[in-house]
Amino acid sequence: MLLSLFLIVAVVVAVVVVVVIVVVIVFVVIVFVVVIVVVILVVVLLLVVLLLLLLSLLSLLLLLLLVLCLLLLLVLLWLLLLLSLFFLLLFLLFLLFLL
Repeated sequence: MLLSLFLIVAVVVAVVVVVVIVVVIVFVVIVFVVVIVVVILVVVLLLVVLLLLLLSLLSLLLLLLLVLCLLLLLVLLWLLLLLSLFFLLLFLLFLLFLL
């Protein structure tokens, strides 16, 4: 009876650990995909802005504001990426602690 209870607890713990691993991996993959897509969009937007600047001289202040906003977006995305990597590292340390 005690052995079957132990087996049930072990199976439940194993399922919970596998589910948590899958959730963390999916979160990290989603963050990487979002960062890559937004970086590509920002680069395309910067190229379009530079093309518009070459075609017709836009207001320099507006262009500077747009570039600063894009750089701020890039910094925030890198912070999000570093945060996700930090959580992944904490999770791996937690798994090592469990083993």
